[in-house]
Amino acid sequence: MTKVLVLDTETSGVSSSDEPIEIAAALYEVDSTGNLVAKLDTYSGRREPTVPISFMAQKVHKISKADLAGRDFDHEKVAVLLSNADVIVAHNADFDSRMLQPLYPGIKDKSWRCTINQWPWPFASGKSLSSVASALDIPQINAHSAEGDVDTLSACLFHSTGNGNYLKNLLTANDYVFKNTSENAYQRAASSLTPKVSEACKSLLDIVGAVISDRHLHDSEIMFVNDWIKANPTVSTSWPGSVIAQQLKQILSDRIVSENERSSLLNSLSAITAGALAKVSQVAEEIDFHPDELDVIEFASHTFCLSGNFLLGDKDKCANEISKRGGLILAGVTKKLNYLVVGGLGSDQWKHGNFGAKVEKAIQYRSDGIPIKIVHEESLVKFL
Repeated sequence: MTKVLVLDTETSGVSSSDEPIEIAAALYEVDSTGNLVAKLDTYSGRREPTVPISFMAQKVHKISKADLAGRDFDHEKVAVLLSNADVIVAHNADFDSRMLQPLYPGIKDKSWRCTINQWPWPFASGKSLSSVASALDIPQINAHSAEGDVDTLSACLFHSTGNGNYLKNLLTANDYVFKNTSENAYQRAASSLTPKVSEACKSLLDIVGAVISDRHLHDSEIMFVNDWIKANPTVSTSWPGSVIAQQLKQILSDRIVSENERSSLLNSLSAITAGALAKVSQVAEEIDFHPDELDVIEFASHTFCLSGNFLLGDKDKCANEISKRGGLILAGVTKKLNYLVVGGLGSDQWKHGNFGAKVEKAIQYRSDGIPIKIVHEESLVKFL
């Protein structure tokens, strides 16, 4: 028998300084096929945070700080539930574990499953819990309350597949490996240039430097770099190798290199080797701007605006890749915008807190409750 703890939190916000304000958990005993044997225990509680509750968070969960005055979790009860669980399941394990870790330091040492990143419902139209519940015809009661979401997630997990249930699919998967969210996207970009970078990436940068030394890219040189990346695939798993690999893939998709593509690639490679990345390193050390970490980017019928300088190529190139996938390009930031995509080279003004008109406007709209996502080029490339 396996004891599975289904868990959810509501929080004061999504930044690294925010705190959990509501937690719910249900402990189940299941057999080897994921079938429910018994519901062993439950808990739901709230706590008053030491930080303000953001407008956007309150708009989602409708919990005000006044609702939480003087309240705290039953920490002993939560600790017992965590201790008794063989596996913890959450519908965003990275977020829930990160929020709870300051209160329960050993929580990430448990065996986890993440229903967003270890997706057991391939038929659902989206990765939200409401999309899954709708697809399975499960009523969602008290959505965006921790207790309501635990009940809904549990119902979705125990829903029959005809060969067991969806929990069985998760239990047979490997333990979930948490993402490293201690660095923002710019800090990850900068760290890829430090001595910690792999030998493959160092070699790639050396090759790129040699190839562009005469300020011209011959077809044979482009093919050489592309073939080298294919022979050393680890280099394309991290920035900036991932961006170079993606740009080469797009350019060579028709086996013809146009002069515009040649010029764009030369500019990107030059930026990588000629000091622009030192600027990224400096910016990463001095700013506290965290683009959104997304598990999915929806292109069809969604609106995108581009800001900054892109390693993938010029803005027209990036816009074309988005449009090919059904995305709609906007010239500026409006209330109808879904995604603001920020180029990997950012801006040399960001270290002074001047994020640029588009980013500042998007941040302002977000503070007014408009759900604009601010996405780093690094994240966009993963979905192209």
